[in-house]
Amino acid sequence: ASYYHRYSAPLATLVCMWFFYMTSFSDPGIVTPQNLEAVRAAFPYDKQLYHEKHCSTCKGPRPARSKHCRICNRCVSRFDHHCAWMNNCVGEKNLKYFVGFLLSHVLLCLYGVALVCSMLWGELTSR
Repeated sequence: ASYYHRYSAPLATLVCMWFFYMTSFSDPGIVTPQNLEAVRAAFPYDKQLYHEKHCSTCKGPRPARSKHCRICNRCVSRFDHHCAWMNNCVGEKNLKYFVGFLLSHVLLCLYGVALVCSMLWGELTSR
């Protein structure tokens, strides 16, 4: 059993680190003048929840489902939140990595609990 954990534990840790890296350093979906029309076409205004607005900080049109991050000082498409752990916004383009980061850490914690329980069970049954 220890042979299996010798490789699975570092692999699980590397997966968690990869998701952390991808979430931290990937583009969250920053709205720029160059991609403004593409973002507006992808998320049109529905005239019920999303009306045409201007970003008071960027001084430009704000596409539907985008928000201005006051920490990063930029507009992000489908802005979810600014994650202090990642030091990056979580938005349209890196949300999949953030969810993978959360799930991989939940699985790593469950793996750790299962490993400790199996070690304790082994100690209890050997006595």
